[in-house]
Amino acid sequence: MKAVFNSGKNNRFPSKLTIGKSYDVISEARPDDGYTYYLVLCDDGVERNILGNKFISIEVHREQMLNKILK
Repeated sequence: MKAVFNSGKNNRFPSKLTIGKSYDVISEARPDDGYTYYLVLCDDGVERNILGNKFISIEVHREQMLNKILK
């Protein structure tokens, strides 16, 4: 699965992920805390578990970009 990083607020890894860039989700985890985490290969080559709500699907990203262009 591909997901686009979409979160700039409270970002713990500011130089490790690029807003608007798509990342391959290696795996998805839902531990007991109720959140979803995506294991992604960051820009620095290190695999990290990042909260899933920091990402949007590639389809949603495309739709947002099209809407931006059409306005």
